[in-house]
Amino acid sequence: MNRGNELEQTNISSYVGLYVHIPFCKTKCIYCDFNCYAGKNALIPDYVLALGKELVTYSDQGLVARTLYMGGGTPSLLSPSQVLYIVGTARDYLRLVDGAEITMEANPGTVSEQYFRDILAMGVNRISIGIQSFKDDDLRRLARHHTVEEALEAYRAARAAGFENISVDLIYGLPFQTLDDWRHNLSRVVDIEPDHISLYALTVEEGTPLHRLISRGKLPSPDDDLMADMYELAQEVLEKAGYIHYEISNWCRPGKQSKHNMIYWREEPFIGAGAGAYGFLNSVRYYNELLPSKYISLINNGQSPIVWQEELSVPIERSEYVILHLRLAEGVNAEEFQSRYGQSLHSFLSGKIDDVAGLGLVEWKDNYFRLTPKGRLLSNEVFVRILPD
Repeated sequence: MNRGNELEQTNISSYVGLYVHIPFCKTKCIYCDFNCYAGKNALIPDYVLALGKELVTYSDQGLVARTLYMGGGTPSLLSPSQVLYIVGTARDYLRLVDGAEITMEANPGTVSEQYFRDILAMGVNRISIGIQSFKDDDLRRLARHHTVEEALEAYRAARAAGFENISVDLIYGLPFQTLDDWRHNLSRVVDIEPDHISLYALTVEEGTPLHRLISRGKLPSPDDDLMADMYELAQEVLEKAGYIHYEISNWCRPGKQSKHNMIYWREEPFIGAGAGAYGFLNSVRYYNELLPSKYISLINNGQSPIVWQEELSVPIERSEYVILHLRLAEGVNAEEFQSRYGQSLHSFLSGKIDDVAGLGLVEWKDNYFRLTPKGRLLSNEVFVRILPD
């Protein structure tokens, strides 16, 4: 299978992350612009087999997978045996390391305690549960297919099954959501004591039902000032509860950072497998065919599923390195930047960030360049200045 010239130039002997995309859902939420599809679950068996074939094509590149993340969509629509097939293929052909973090996204209403026990036995050791809100009105408005109680049942089932690393997702800035509503959500999530919490500001993507509803005046637009207040409240509540704010949108208990996502934020290489999956190898960024049926056909005909790729220019790669590291609380290590690119970080940043530094959005701490607490709220103001002209 021809994977494209750039990806074939070098046998890369390195550790990588492995992202596997499962683009199937029971229903599609009104805010979602991810590559996922409702009503196509009949494709899942053929799709999983195609995924296995795609993973095998990477086996001759000297790659060693150190994490596996099954995202979606709704990966918990897969049967335990299909999960085992993916994990087993990663072990056999990408030498997935012993003790690797293996994460699977799960949506309430698609799981049970027995399901969690089965996938835990098959190697999955981290679960990410999309709760999104502890208010049923919010869930109905977003076209989520579960209730708050079903979300709590899913969380309790994962714990009862033996999972010791559970992440929970919430969204803030929802239509009609007040600061008190958000305080309620934060209180509820602290009460259940997940190991990791991801909090995402609602984004309105063009082409989604949410965008259309807002455009027609059926729902209000997100309030930026209110969302800033919500973010600051989250920082306060979660810090008091003992969570570490290690990335702009992510908090965790000590030692429970998402190892897979850290690969993204440190601009390290990763494979993207499945329909619409992105990957980054050998300074080449690429993504696969979006449509599951066409992806399956390409794989079964021995063709590459990659439909776009680009080798990053030096200025772009350095800029993205800095931006991604700035998402982390630790920031950018100047010595590591110098070692990787042969240029000092001070030289690279010269003239780019003087104004935002004056506004108190960034700072130097020892040998690290990082966002201030104020800078986290206005991170895009910093990031846009770091991109090449």
